[in-house]
Amino acid sequence: MTRVIGVDIGNSSTEVALADVSDSGEVNFINSGISETTGIKGTKQNLIGFVNRFKSFCKNQTCKFPMLI
Repeated sequence: MTRVIGVDIGNSSTEVALADVSDSGEVNFINSGISETTGIKGTKQNLIGFVNRFKSFCKNQTCKFPMLI
């Protein structure tokens, strides 16, 4: 099984989705969230919104991404 994170950094919002994908291709949606886009689109500042949103919905999940938590 593989854990997958989808990120869409838009002009005004950053959306994040988390899912598990089995070896057979079955997708199990875990959670998603949205936050305000920070900084100028396409810059490292955009990661702030992603990290904040990701941390908030990982609190109740088994997320093993130590560089973000």
